[in-house]
Amino acid sequence: MKSILRLYLRFLQLDVEYMLQYRKSTILELLYYILEMSAWIVFWRVIFSRVTILGDWTFEETLILVGMGTTMLGLWASFFIAPAILEYLILDGNTLEKYLVRPVPTFWGLLGERFQPHKTGEQLFSGIILILIVTVSSGTIQPSPINMVLAAFILLMGTLILTLMLGTFNCLAFWIPRPGMSDILDNFFEFAWIPLDRMPARLRLFLTWGMPIMIMTTIPARVYLGKASLVELSGYLMAAFSLLLFWGGMFTVFWRKGLKNFQSWRG
Repeated sequence: MKSILRLYLRFLQLDVEYMLQYRKSTILELLYYILEMSAWIVFWRVIFSRVTILGDWTFEETLILVGMGTTMLGLWASFFIAPAILEYLILDGNTLEKYLVRPVPTFWGLLGERFQPHKTGEQLFSGIILILIVTVSSGTIQPSPINMVLAAFILLMGTLILTLMLGTFNCLAFWIPRPGMSDILDNFFEFAWIPLDRMPARLRLFLTWGMPIMIMTTIPARVYLGKASLVELSGYLMAAFSLLLFWGGMFTVFWRKGLKNFQSWRG
């Protein structure tokens, strides 16, 4: 465990040094994510120019949702990107081989080496900044400390579920070249900035248990805003823990069996 922590801290140190050395690039990337997020703000401004409320969501509350979605994707892409590109790392082969002979577990080494706050940390921070600005300026959004912690916890759980799910599907590359499952799952990310609790029941069910976008963005936003009832919160927490255990178990099995298969056909 200590060796893993030292490795992670070293990778993070190198990334911070990169950000400090290339400040202009970091600022430009931050501006890019702010512009990308601004497109969603304009979208919801146009929607709310025609209606005063969407279900039980106000304009300011949808901006919190936009911030949650941006934060989630920034967190995932900054710290957990390796499972999303795992099929390419497996097919490359040399990337895995260098970790098979090192004292650090292969997966943790891959994950640590692909820490990239210099590429998407700006997305993470721009999402958090939007949430803070809207919270302070609205005057009506006053989350309790408990709700803030719970929202962050559920958002992190959703990010981990996504990581394990993508990792499981991409492990198929040990047996099937270019499984392409990530490309299919990518199509659902646009739901991250939409209040999914307004969707039909069957779609909500799929977006909870199938592609758990609800747990990644809508539920953290509802908890942050104090809109989630105790029953709703309990139900989604149970779903999140269940999915985390399921995809954690699936990834562990696929990864271990795949790695053995990789070692056998690579010699």
